[in-house]
Amino acid sequence: MTNQRRFRRITVTIWFWDESLLSTYSWYLTLRSKKVSNVQAMHDILYHRFHIDNFDYLEFPGVVPRTFIGALLVSLVASPIVLIASLLHLPKFYALLIVRMVIGCIILYTLRFFRQQIRNKFGRQVETFFVILTSIQFHFLFYCSRPLPNILALGIVNLAFGYWFQGRFLCCSKLFGVAIVLLIHLEL
Repeated sequence: MTNQRRFRRITVTIWFWDESLLSTYSWYLTLRSKKVSNVQAMHDILYHRFHIDNFDYLEFPGVVPRTFIGALLVSLVASPIVLIASLLHLPKFYALLIVRMVIGCIILYTLRFFRQQIRNKFGRQVETFFVILTSIQFHFLFYCSRPLPNILALGIVNLAFGYWFQGRFLCCSKLFGVAIVLLIHLEL
């Protein structure tokens, strides 16, 4: 087999796995979520921007201040797209969809990185099994776009395990530390 044919086959295989996860995820995006604290924080960041006195968590303290760092990072990534949606006078519901798509894309990108490290470490058969197992798990793809602290930490955990498979243990331990901060809400 020539190198060019092998490269095409590998490219098509990689594309297929990524597209299968993305298409499965896009179906789950339309389902509803009950978690509102991160959505509230993202709304405040995206729409009130620097007017901190208008933020909801000042009037309704609770879980919102503790989950603010993850919401801030996602809002920073989503803000250019939400700005375009605002300029087009789209309802705020589209901002919610945009934020959830950003979260889902972050999770799927980090999962892709993890999958590539599985392939490099264990081979194509284990990678194939990993993709099939991940694709048929309802809850994983159902929750990957939810604005929950656990899901925001999942992207970091995917990266950490990928770096662990690469043998970059210091980077792995730093990422696990950041994920723990997001998971157990030690944020200031």
